[in-house]
Amino acid sequence: MAKRPPLYFIALLPPEEISQEVTAFKQILSDRWGARHAFNSPPHITLQPPFPWPDQQLTDLIRVLEKFAQQHSSVPVLLQNFGAFPPRVLFVQPLKSPQLEQLFQALIKDLEHELGLSDPRNHQRPYHPHMTIAHRDLRESDFPEAWRFFKQQRYERYFDASELGLLKHINGKWEIVRTFPFR
Repeated sequence: MAKRPPLYFIALLPPEEISQEVTAFKQILSDRWGARHAFNSPPHITLQPPFPWPDQQLTDLIRVLEKFAQQHSSVPVLLQNFGAFPPRVLFVQPLKSPQLEQLFQALIKDLEHELGLSDPRNHQRPYHPHMTIAHRDLRESDFPEAWRFFKQQRYERYFDASELGLLKHINGKWEIVRTFPFR
């Protein structure tokens, strides 16, 4: 039986201070509701959801992402409060912006054109940027209480997303394997 290629995804990564604050929200969910799964990845805003990619073609993926990043400028991101995808997902809510949408569209077009990487999820639903703080293991029965708690919180941060991150699924966790600074 052939070994399956590893999974990767592509995301915007916040600066360290915001990353620590978002991780603290994950800790609240872990302490109060036992939801720990979101700790398996660093805080991020997904651009390309997880996809299998053969290690022997990794240099092609890296080349395309380097070129892509050099053709784009940093993107302003305003995080404003929290959102949810019932019945399990809670997230820090980035405000939708033309810049985020344009970056997403340009990336999926580039991946498709340069690498033949086409993901039906990117075409079946509108892009909804979010920074997950709970999913999968947040019990549906705990969701209403957890959502009430976060819906009342106020959280607002601004940053310029200055790089793309390539993350790889390694031993059950998502690790940043490479970053690509924007021009």
